[in-house]
Amino acid sequence: MTTSGPVLTAPSPLHGAAGTMKALVYLGDGKKAFQDKPKPAVTAPTDAIVRIVKTTICGTDLHILKGDVPTAKPGRTLGHEGIGVVDEVGSAVTTYKKGDRVLVSCVTSCGACVYCRKLMFSHCLDGGWILGNAIDGTQADFVRIPHADTSLYPILKGEDEEPLVMFSDILPTGYECGVLNGRIAPGSTVAIVGSGPIGLAALRAIIFCQSGSTTNGASVLCALPETMSSIRPGGTSMKMPSASAVSTSRISTSGRDLGSTCRQARPMRSLL
Repeated sequence: MTTSGPVLTAPSPLHGAAGTMKALVYLGDGKKAFQDKPKPAVTAPTDAIVRIVKTTICGTDLHILKGDVPTAKPGRTLGHEGIGVVDEVGSAVTTYKKGDRVLVSCVTSCGACVYCRKLMFSHCLDGGWILGNAIDGTQADFVRIPHADTSLYPILKGEDEEPLVMFSDILPTGYECGVLNGRIAPGSTVAIVGSGPIGLAALRAIIFCQSGSTTNGASVLCALPETMSSIRPGGTSMKMPSASAVSTSRISTSGRDLGSTCRQARPMRSLL
């Protein structure tokens, strides 16, 4: 998963004829259309049908549209992120019922295979990244979610749902790829190269993870990629084309005042 775009709220009603729905459909390289499609149905006891309320766009969707994802065939409904309301559940679903508000995970997991037991859910033998790829996705009125008990998350009553869309993919990506894979710990010095959604999510994850630390937090340097001409081997320094083009700021996440955070991170602060 890569960058996410603006949150899209589905108008209501948005349905086509009886038994159909509206969906954003991949039609081949560089082609997409908003079309009527059959409303999905429960096909396995572990399925749930979710009515999508909010969704967003991922950079991975752009890869599909470029024809770079061979598993995504023409006719596929795009999207793997969203907030919705459970419309129907299969007979084996025990965690959710009709009317429950849920967060859709970008990764489908059965919870039982060898990879799920190792918490490697993206490698699930009966799931992984399949929404908007191998099966129809979330940029539609309704979506079928396999293994609903382990692929949906409940939303508490009264929660602001628009920022929660970011938890489908973007914030977990920033946390996993940035904080976990980067092995960021108190005292680390971190360069975030790029201030797109994933860079901002990584920054926010670093701040969140360090907020309870009793030691010095990580020192973070943010930089827009278009202002950077080079990075030395080892990432120890950056060469900028001119002082006027630089939009960087060094912060300490152990401090109480985060006002000195890179100005390009402020939109994410307002979301969270």
